Formats: sequence, C-alpha cells, structure tokens
Amino acid sequence: MGDPIRLQIIKTLAHQCETTCGCCNINLPKSALSHHFKILRESGLIHVRIEGKQRFLSIRYDELEKRFPGLLSTIIKSI
Repeated sequence: MGDPIRLQIIKTLAHQCETTCGCCNINLPKSALSHHFKILRESGLIHVRIEGKQRFLSIRYDELEKRFPGLLSTIIKSI
C-alpha cells in the first residue's frame, strides 16, 4: 500500500463495485500495471474474477474488515 500506483488502483476500485483492468485509467505499460495488480491480489487486497478474456477486479471488503477492522476505510479516506 506504500506505492502511489497501488493506492490509485485501490481508490479507483473503492468507487466501483467491480471493474476491468483497463478501466483504472492509469498511464503505465500493461506489464507494469499487471505487476501492481498481482501484488494487490497476492497480498489479499483485491479479488480477480475471470470471465472469458476479461478480468474483473474488486476489493475484498469483507475479508479485510474481518482481519483489519477499519483499516480499509481509513486508507480510502486518506487517498
């Protein structure tokens, strides 16, 4: 969460229930953006749902709230 790109991804996802990878509007090469999504996914912050060739991203609100109560809302407010 210390990376500004990952914070921007979380901010974008916080305002949408679920979105595709391309809808984050971040000006980075696809490989770099995929790396950031991977870090967020492996850290348990986001969930990726695959449907055909599309990948849909969402924040794992319930799991994060159970494990770290209030953390995600604090992060989102500070962005």
